[in-house]
Amino acid sequence: GNLPTEKIAEYLNVHKGKTYRVDGIHNFNNNCLKNFKRNISEKDFYAYAITAQKNIHPDYATELILAGYEKTFICKILENLSPENQQTFVKEELKKNCKQL
Repeated sequence: GNLPTEKIAEYLNVHKGKTYRVDGIHNFNNNCLKNFKRNISEKDFYAYAITAQKNIHPDYATELILAGYEKTFICKILENLSPENQQTFVKEELKKNCKQL
């Protein structure tokens, strides 16, 4: 998120009596996550952002991305999911919506 790692570590150290160091977190971020972030396409990011914003299970986005759908189609599918099936991945719900559009 937007909260700096240093502030999180400082809070835990002061309020929980811990001694968290941010070096390991920064190293992990710089060495491991940098390559991961580079490999995410705009379409992937967009699909996962929608699921996060609308509290939809992320497996819906994963399935649509792996199926090779375009960003606009993915958006329509995610917006048409029935509310009772949004927080739990239901493959049949996804197939039904894909057929309808």
